[in-house]
Amino acid sequence: MPFFALITMYAVWKVWRWGYWRWLLVAALAFAFVLNSHYLGLLLLPPILIFVLLRFRQERNWRYLLFSLFLFLLLMSPLLFFDLRHGWTNYIAMKTFFTDRQTTVNVKFYKSLPYIWPIWKDINTSLLAAGQKLPGTVISIFTPLALLYLILKLRLRLLNPDLLFVSVWTVSGLVGLGLYKQHIYIHYYGFLFPVPFFLLGYALYFFPVNKILKNFLAIFSFLMLLVPSLLHHPFTIGPNDQLHRSSLVADTIIREVGGRPFNLALISRYNYDASYRYLLSLKSAPYYTVHEKLTDQLFVICESAAEPEGCQPIGHPLWEIASFGWAKIDSQWDFSWGVKLYRLVNNPSGQ
Repeated sequence: MPFFALITMYAVWKVWRWGYWRWLLVAALAFAFVLNSHYLGLLLLPPILIFVLLRFRQERNWRYLLFSLFLFLLLMSPLLFFDLRHGWTNYIAMKTFFTDRQTTVNVKFYKSLPYIWPIWKDINTSLLAAGQKLPGTVISIFTPLALLYLILKLRLRLLNPDLLFVSVWTVSGLVGLGLYKQHIYIHYYGFLFPVPFFLLGYALYFFPVNKILKNFLAIFSFLMLLVPSLLHHPFTIGPNDQLHRSSLVADTIIREVGGRPFNLALISRYNYDASYRYLLSLKSAPYYTVHEKLTDQLFVICESAAEPEGCQPIGHPLWEIASFGWAKIDSQWDFSWGVKLYRLVNNPSGQ
């Protein structure tokens, strides 16, 4: 998403700033890719509409506007065809997302205010400071204060239009994320990825100090961001050996099932069971989903053993476990990397 979000906003900037309407076609193309990456890309829509309509007021170019809209709808049409064949799955999901506001979004914009600073700090910490809180906090404080000083010093009428463009992009994204009630993962910032780089660069470049001090600030900021990025680069962390570990779990299941059919469930906060099912299918294990066949043994892989709540397969609300019915733990295996494996068998009496 970050690449296409950048292309989208760059194309919109070309339309708004210079009146290059042909770039609206590029914006429509890139924005369709953004939405196919994640629905939070919709938070780009407000700045897109604002700046395109501002240019449209000056120059009514219906030709490129309609062509761009047609191109966007054409690229989004596969989702429509998918919904037509699958009971409007995406439409229902989007409708639930915007109507079930108790757990998803809040439409009262002022409710986002308490969350803007934590989100802004997390964006800078995650994207600029390699997850390190101290440099992330410093940048989060310096950038808005420096920009505020520039705005007050230069007056709004002299404000650089490019800064205005990026600021609207930033505020729209922060407010939108502030209204989002669920957990915000780092990859959700994809549509805002270029923003902290632009704002920090602008603040350093235009900050009204003498050349020596400006160079010092630039070098200091560069090193403050470079050093954590090098020290905490993903290449410095050893591989988690997922394939080998998943294969060991699958081999254990195959060894213990005794050739009899079994069902499978995975308790994990961040993972899916597809890797385990794939390895089991490669090894011709007698695995069935609960839709295909409800067997007399259920193997539960628990990757949440290290979490504070631990792992409690009995009575867990996961649908594979709930569909299995009353059960008890027959056997348990512990793996050195923290994964636990349970075999559940039927327990009609519940005792």
